[in-house]
Amino acid sequence: MRSPKMLAVVTLGAALAVTGCGRGGGGGAEPGTASYCVESLIKAAKTGDVDLYLSVLPSQARAMAETSRGMLGDKFDEVMKPQLAATASGVKDARVTGEVVTGNKAKVTLTDGAGETVVIDCIKEADGWKLDLKMNMK
Repeated sequence: MRSPKMLAVVTLGAALAVTGCGRGGGGGAEPGTASYCVESLIKAAKTGDVDLYLSVLPSQARAMAETSRGMLGDKFDEVMKPQLAATASGVKDARVTGEVVTGNKAKVTLTDGAGETVVIDCIKEADGWKLDLKMNMK
């Protein structure tokens, strides 16, 4: 059974994109992989790096978030950082333990210190691997 804290990493992308993998941030995964995208999400949560977080969103969600950011200015980051921090507390010891790629889709497995796992779906876009928000909300 998925813990609420581990599930938070899956739902963060969709929840914040509605209100609102590109550049670096991976733990040990090879840049350009779906695992690197997920590690970037975890790093963004732990460091409060809103730009890094936005870089792992699929293009449509990223465009919506950037539009919101443009309208809200600094307030956008002020709203996002506590959300990222809340997610970080739930994934502080999570690590990527598996990746299965099938064409332009991937499933990345995260495991926490208690051995609980969650699978995060990713999709490959022209600019790299991104969170597959549609699959992660099911």
